[in-house]
Amino acid sequence: MFLNEFAEDLAPRDMRPSAEFASLLQSAGELGIPHEPAVRYVSRQAVLRCMRFHFTEWGDPAAPPVVLLHGGNQSSHSWDLVSLHLSDRFHVYALDQRGHGDTEWSRELDYSMEAMAADLLAFIADQGIERPIVFGHSMGGRVTLQAALLEVKLPKLDAANQARAAAVQRYREELPAWCVPLAVHPAAEPVYHLAVVQVPDRTAATRALDDAEVGWGVHYPVPCHLQPAFAAYATEPLPVAEAAATRILSLPLHPALTAGQVGDVCTVLGHADA
Repeated sequence: MFLNEFAEDLAPRDMRPSAEFASLLQSAGELGIPHEPAVRYVSRQAVLRCMRFHFTEWGDPAAPPVVLLHGGNQSSHSWDLVSLHLSDRFHVYALDQRGHGDTEWSRELDYSMEAMAADLLAFIADQGIERPIVFGHSMGGRVTLQAALLEVKLPKLDAANQARAAAVQRYREELPAWCVPLAVHPAAEPVYHLAVVQVPDRTAATRALDDAEVGWGVHYPVPCHLQPAFAAYATEPLPVAEAAATRILSLPLHPALTAGQVGDVCTVLGHADA
């Protein structure tokens, strides 16, 4: 038994003859929501990222595309009145997100924002949707923001990581001898989220950076085994970690950091040694 009618396979199912659609038209009339009674309204399925997704599709395929994402514990049908109202001038897609509505559940039980955002991008690509307007309600809004970030940042990620690595290499070449970058295993390919060095006198180093208005950080001043959350598991001292926590210092690092800016940081620290 199903609460909603939906397409049985990948072929679209016309929903206009259904009792659901008749009820929807009645509700729209009672609420005074303008709509086109002869609107195209179908239920469809798609296979994306090894999962079956259900979605409803409304309006003229030649119209500007709109994608609607529902909130948590909801489904694509939460947008039915909105879809009906928009369908006279937009081509509307309302997606049942993973584990919701008539879409299947995640086998890995992965309902993270990252997974749902990847689903959205895969859906847009699968349907050949170009430059859609995407609306998200509650959870769907978070998914929309995450997808937008992925769409903008992912194509630039490799270049950004290479720029970080180049900046760290310049630090290694130009820092004074008493600023020691962390060692890297020969087989590792780090992306350098942080540029961490060890210094013998962190107070002197940070004072020099402060005077030159150069940002810095400490990641992290208290070792994990000394933090309250892990106190019950700290059965013995960890002297290497404890000593490192007093010496580590994170220097400025981001993809837009220039060679000249790296050189300025190194010069400031070089004067601190003087």
